[in-house]
Amino acid sequence: MKIKEMVKRDDELAIVFEFCERNFFNEMKDRKSNNKDFTEDEIKQIVYQILSGLNYIHKNGYCHRDIKPENLLIKESSKTDIKESTMVIADFGLCKDLRSSSQHTDYVSTRWYRAPELCLSSTSYNQTIDLWALACIMVEITTGKPLFPGINDID
Repeated sequence: MKIKEMVKRDDELAIVFEFCERNFFNEMKDRKSNNKDFTEDEIKQIVYQILSGLNYIHKNGYCHRDIKPENLLIKESSKTDIKESTMVIADFGLCKDLRSSSQHTDYVSTRWYRAPELCLSSTSYNQTIDLWALACIMVEITTGKPLFPGINDID
């Protein structure tokens, strides 16, 4: 995702990014309401793009810690009458540099996509929590239902 502008006022920094048409949560919701499942090829392409983004983040020593459909944006582009969609990982508000020696927090991700070690209040984890979240999303887009739709950690 490209940065369009950065504005600093007093002690606050605002970053303006390029526009993405929608997020993946809304795409899943729209598909469900229209009874239009994702095809196997679409699922492969979506997962590949997200894995590529996570690979880049992880390779640089970071963990996103809040991978969920709402934080996956869809960027549309047209090349000669063919519309292409690209998945963009967004919202790095909970991102953590795992190379730092500081203590990790156990409450980091949205409950439905939270890895078991986080549900058990572990403060010792790594980038695999992002992969767990992606696996939960894969099940959701394949079956049309969230894998762990609990209302609390025990659920």
